[in-house]
Amino acid sequence: MNFFKEVKAFREWVLLHELSTSAIALWYTLMSINNITGWKETFNAPNSIVQQMTGLSKQGVGNARMQLLEQGLIMFQKGKRGSAPVYQMVSLVHSVDPFLSPSVDENLTIPKQRLRQERGGERATEMYQLTFGNLNPFIQDRLHKWCEDLDEAIVEDP
Repeated sequence: MNFFKEVKAFREWVLLHELSTSAIALWYTLMSINNITGWKETFNAPNSIVQQMTGLSKQGVGNARMQLLEQGLIMFQKGKRGSAPVYQMVSLVHSVDPFLSPSVDENLTIPKQRLRQERGGERATEMYQLTFGNLNPFIQDRLHKWCEDLDEAIVEDP
């Protein structure tokens, strides 16, 4: 497994699929542990170590693990008394998911960024900055929304 290729593929996958923050943290933690083990096909990861590295509770790790299992991102075998659970990472680099193919990968854009690029209101943003100074992302989003809902000329009118 190539760590960097897998991380890139995972980031792209997350843009197109819903996954909790806890599950994302667990995936990165398991990738890190797998890296430490030298990229074995299967590896042990004690719950106490996983909890410490993710900052999740025992229940939180269980819930996050269930999400990763349901999405087909990992395989898991419960540990027996005295032995740690066994994990296997599922490669996203070699996935047959059409959304991860190179042709789509090159054009992948984070939806919110694309939305901001398509919005009008650039003049209203400039006027705000000249009048009040820097604007935070919340105000910028509100200005763009007003320009869409009303009319850019009305928002710009002093």
